[in-house]
Amino acid sequence: MPGIDRPPALRVVMESARLAALQSYSLGESPAGEPFNTLVRMAAHLAQAPIAMISLIGRDQQAIKAAFGTDIQQMPRSLAFCNHAIADPSHAMVVPDTLADLRFQSHPHVVAPPHIRFYAGVCLVDDDGYALGTLCVMDHKPSRIEDATLAVLHTMAKEAMNALALQRAEQVGWGQPPAPHWPDRPSPNSITPPSASTSGSSTPASQVWLGVRTEHKTVPGTVQEGRVLKSVAAHSPAERAKLLVGDIILSIDGRLIKRRHDITAAVSARALGEVMRLQVWRNGTLFECGLRLEAIPEARVLQRQLW
Repeated sequence: MPGIDRPPALRVVMESARLAALQSYSLGESPAGEPFNTLVRMAAHLAQAPIAMISLIGRDQQAIKAAFGTDIQQMPRSLAFCNHAIADPSHAMVVPDTLADLRFQSHPHVVAPPHIRFYAGVCLVDDDGYALGTLCVMDHKPSRIEDATLAVLHTMAKEAMNALALQRAEQVGWGQPPAPHWPDRPSPNSITPPSASTSGSSTPASQVWLGVRTEHKTVPGTVQEGRVLKSVAAHSPAERAKLLVGDIILSIDGRLIKRRHDITAAVSARALGEVMRLQVWRNGTLFECGLRLEAIPEARVLQRQLW
């Protein structure tokens, strides 16, 4: 099943962001355990297949999080059936007979042990829409799978994704995400004029001035989403970074930006004076730029207190 066709430059930034999302789970240090082992056993039983796996697709390797019917723990990404599946997270990838599929008929795992002849995989998709890996089933003979079975596999993949998210939260002790807040128009009651001592320390987003107003935008001709700049204030960090009205911010520091509070979250994680790396789409061209975080000018703070 072909993936969604996107401009080459956009595919690069989306893959970079996908890998950053995968890395955030710190999965290399986590054992499989439950419920992953149970999910692969259930998937194999449901599909009447001898092999089932939950796998995660990294930059160069496919890591097997849990498996039933095989002892494989990892393989090169170039050999992973699941690498093809994550190209289109919105659909299951089903290969009834690998020898009849040009992508796999000469694959070493098809023409030699373990002689995979059937594959069906559904993606593990995080809250930002990134396909981190798959829940898949395989057989040594050609086969088919019912739509109802695929629907259950999709549900099981969501359970696996929920378990990964819970495991990540337990590992790194994440708290609640920051509440939605407009970074360039903070509440007057919450404003405290910044001082020089704030530089180099974690800074509330309400004390940082980016000088932009944004709204949701889909990149023309693609399904990629971002925040389009509706205004850029004079003498602001955004202007100094040479951002223009109409630019679409796709990601900050490798994390996809879709919602307004995503920008606030990125700002809140950095200190005054630090540089955020932005991936920006401008009239069909993708580029990267740095935006140095600055404190809100005192005159602007006073102006906002009068709003």
